[in-house]
This record gives sequence, C-alpha cells and structure tokens, in this order.
Amino acid sequence: MIATAKSISYGMAKVEYDENKVINGVKVASEAARQNVYGDNCREIVEEMTDVQRIRSPVRNPFLDIVVTLSEEDCEKITAPNQSEWLMKLFMHDLMTEQMGLSEDDYAGMQWIAYQHEHTDNSDSLKHWHILVNRTLLDGKLVSDSWIGKKAAATANKISREYGLTDAAVRSRENRKDVFQAACFVLGNMRLYDFNRYLEGLNALGYRTRLALNSKGEVQGYYITAQSGREYKASAVDRRLTIGRLAALHAGLHKGMKAAAAKSPGRAFSMPAPNVPTVNVENMLRVFNTDAVISYSTPPPPNGRRRRGKRWEDMSDDEKRLAASGISM
Repeated sequence: MIATAKSISYGMAKVEYDENKVINGVKVASEAARQNVYGDNCREIVEEMTDVQRIRSPVRNPFLDIVVTLSEEDCEKITAPNQSEWLMKLFMHDLMTEQMGLSEDDYAGMQWIAYQHEHTDNSDSLKHWHILVNRTLLDGKLVSDSWIGKKAAATANKISREYGLTDAAVRSRENRKDVFQAACFVLGNMRLYDFNRYLEGLNALGYRTRLALNSKGEVQGYYITAQSGREYKASAVDRRLTIGRLAALHAGLHKGMKAAAAKSPGRAFSMPAPNVPTVNVENMLRVFNTDAVISYSTPPPPNGRRRRGKRWEDMSDDEKRLAASGISM
C-alpha cells in the first residue's frame, strides 16, 4: 500500500472528480467512508466544510488531498465495503494522531470523506481511494500540512507492515527497477536513437507512456507505467531516463555491449528483457522492424590461435582475483 498527500485550494473540483470518476463510460467511484459530514452529494459536503472554515481566518490551501493505493496483489485482500471503510478509518486515524500529532478529541472534530475507485485509467485492477480532508477542525483549529506527503507515506508503510500488505518502499524500488530495465531493453534494441520510436517500443512492450506538457503544450517530460500499474515520472525512475539524457544512455548501452562482445569472441551480448510475455517482446521488435539490434557478437579466433590475455598491470582488482584463482583473463 502506498499513499500520497498534499494541501490544495480546489476542494469542490477535487471531490466532484472523486465522486463521479468514469472510465470507458462506466462509473468506477463509490463512497467508502466519511466523518462529520452529512450531505447527500459532494457539493453539499464541501459546503459543510466551507461553513466550518469560516470560523477562522482564510488559509491559502484549506483542504488536504490524499490518495491511498493498493498493489495489485493486495486488492484481492480488500474486497467488501466494510473492509474499505475499516481501512480508510484506520489510515486517517493513524495519520492524524500518530503522524500529525492530533489528540483523539481533535481528530474526533475533523471532517473528511473517502471515495473508492475500482481501478485507474492505466490499470483494470489497481484499487485506490481519494480522500478530501478539511484542515479546519469543528472548533476552529487548523491542521498543519507540514510534510504531509511523507507522513502519509509513513502511515501507509506502517499499516502495510502490521496487516501483511505490500510495503510501499519495497514495491516502489521494484517498480522503478522494472521500468528502468524495460527502458534499457528498448534502447538496447534500437540501432538509431529516436525518442518517438522509444516511446512506441515501451508501449508495445507493455509499459504505457504519457507525455507531460506545460501550459503552452510543450513537452516537459514523460511518464511510464510499471507492470504493477503504478505510473512514474521518468526522472523519478532514473535521471538517465530524462529526455535530455536518453541519447547518451542509448549510446552508452550499445558501447557497453560492443565492448563486452569484443572481449569475449564467440559470445553474444544483448540487454536483458524485463519479465513480460514473449508476445510483448515480439510486438516491440516489430516496431523497430529491421532496425532492431537484438545482440552484438564477434567471431571466435581461428582454430589453434590463442587469444592473448591481459597483462597483470592492466587488470582490475576483481580480474586479478579471478586470474589468481586460475581463470584466464
């Protein structure tokens, strides 16, 4: 389980999205849990929160926007409505009392509502919840938003450990490793670097991509969705995957494979494929057609001709240890 959080000003726009989310013409949103709000729809609920906010002087971002997401394997553990309600109440209580420092009485005076989305635009099985929180308590106190993102993530990690859910930090590392391997596999099979074909290759391999555009419609970056369904900004996976560094990564990968092949005649070297179905790899290779590299190799030396080994002074420390054990360098 993972969680993100931030303070926002657009409470009405957020909760309308949360309550009415539609994917492929089907509504995927339903209410999961609430506290101290009684309206019949999202507009009435935000109006209730706004009334409470008038108790004190205005703040720039009067709401908290929290998203809690389960991994695909954990989605099978939380299926019934009462389980979703229990998880949201547990998460909110622990976040506010243990991480944000609210007393039980203060937390009892907090307004929030959570909506469950059965899946995302990029995954048919990635269940998650959107929570809108009023930062102003019923008695007028203001809840801090300091480090709210890190505190939400810490709460998700704690609950994951206590209830046998997937640890967010571990899954995030696995996802980023998976995405980076896929990106290197695509680049390693491109004879000539081209950003658009690189994106086509990732999509064909099963890793959906999305461009990040600024207000002028200019490309500022891009996102890649891991096999788990989690979307990552490319720069968050590895700085070498940023648009400005991809060409250098492409050149470095091919240089490394050529060098390895030159050192080991008769062996073929290629980028390791990610754990995806064979048909996905075939789809990617069809994108590159005859331009696909596949692998690099050099012919073995003629029979009876020995390959000259490295001099001791030219060996690395690891190679010296191997040579000392009797392995030819």
